[in-house]
Amino acid sequence: MDWQQRRERRGVFYWLRFALQVAQQWFDHVLFIAGVLLTSFVPLIPIFVVFYLEDVEDTSMFYTRWRPWYERDLPGAFLDDEVDNPRILLWSVPTLDWEKGEPLPLRGERVLHCPSWNYHRTCFVTRERDNLTQADAILFDVDNLTYYDYPALRHRGQVWVIWTRGEPPRSPSYGLLTMNAKFNWTMSHRGDADVTVPYRMWAPPSMGFSYEDLNQTINKKSSAAVWLVSECEAKRIVEANVPRVDDIKNDFEYASFVARLTDANIISGCGGVECKNRHECLERFQNEYFFLLVVESSPCFEHPHQIMFDALQYSIIPIYFGSSSLGSTVPPFSVFDTTAAASVLDVVTSLLAIYRSNELYLDYMKWKARYRIAAPINDLCAVCDALYEKRNLTVNDNVVQWWRRGSDCKELPTDRKYPFTAGY
Repeated sequence: MDWQQRRERRGVFYWLRFALQVAQQWFDHVLFIAGVLLTSFVPLIPIFVVFYLEDVEDTSMFYTRWRPWYERDLPGAFLDDEVDNPRILLWSVPTLDWEKGEPLPLRGERVLHCPSWNYHRTCFVTRERDNLTQADAILFDVDNLTYYDYPALRHRGQVWVIWTRGEPPRSPSYGLLTMNAKFNWTMSHRGDADVTVPYRMWAPPSMGFSYEDLNQTINKKSSAAVWLVSECEAKRIVEANVPRVDDIKNDFEYASFVARLTDANIISGCGGVECKNRHECLERFQNEYFFLLVVESSPCFEHPHQIMFDALQYSIIPIYFGSSSLGSTVPPFSVFDTTAAASVLDVVTSLLAIYRSNELYLDYMKWKARYRIAAPINDLCAVCDALYEKRNLTVNDNVVQWWRRGSDCKELPTDRKYPFTAGY
């Protein structure tokens, strides 16, 4: 091979190497640009999901033959004009005991019978997502929301329900933030929910109890009262100064005033600094304290009934501070309701008398000889009843704001006066 051929070959290799280098450089640039675009696009996915949900809500009605339950005929009914029952689809509810120890199956439908005064209401409940186009209500467990797992189709008449269960939340989940303003109803133990789920109920017969055991428990008690407060409530107690009854402006300050007079033990963290859970606290407290202070607006619970009904299972008397009377929502003569007292002096005098007398204290335990505390038949009966009663749908404009109201310190508006004496 002469020198001219060798130079031509070197020229070919040179251009080939040059082309490879250029390709490599462009490939690196393409990878960099793709990485930048992908990194910029990922945070926008929830926003696209939100806009997509808007489109789904507006257009899906043209692709589904959905009708509300009161316009449908009951499948397999003996009469052609027999109306169907509301159907509830559990979309993101991972665990739910239909009855004690009996989880709701993943397939098929269950018939839900809910007693309502002198008649029963019936709904169908399922987990099968194939029944989406027949469902009247779609339930989402707030703890299991994800922005990518939601129904692909939605009719305007379907009710989307956000369900909070358990203890009050600390902060809204990412799924709730991205799906905000898409729900029709809120469902919770809270009194300000669209669908309020009762925490406990009282009914005959009694489970039985012993006066002798109660007397022994009362004789062990050494302190007047205990009050479980949140971190923000503990801070308010330190910062607030309510030395006189004339300074009381709300139920929290009312409770603070009574707590000072009774030398109540105030435990922050809703009791979490001393106990693993509320029942562990109450089991300990019944042997040491006579009373448990309960303020309606506390963020330690979704509804004051939660801590009061839990306390009623032990030998301790709840003292309730709220905006309205408890009425018949609790067993008779089981809770000391300050709203029923004529004055602050009446409350303090009555508590002092009960504290000093075993006989008066036992009067608040006699209900246990006639009644028992029980859980509702099924939490889903609350939404079943709502489907029968509510026909006009609205969209909750800010579920996150509603959610946060349950975890913040708040002062419920009240027109109540707090006179020191009845004639004040």
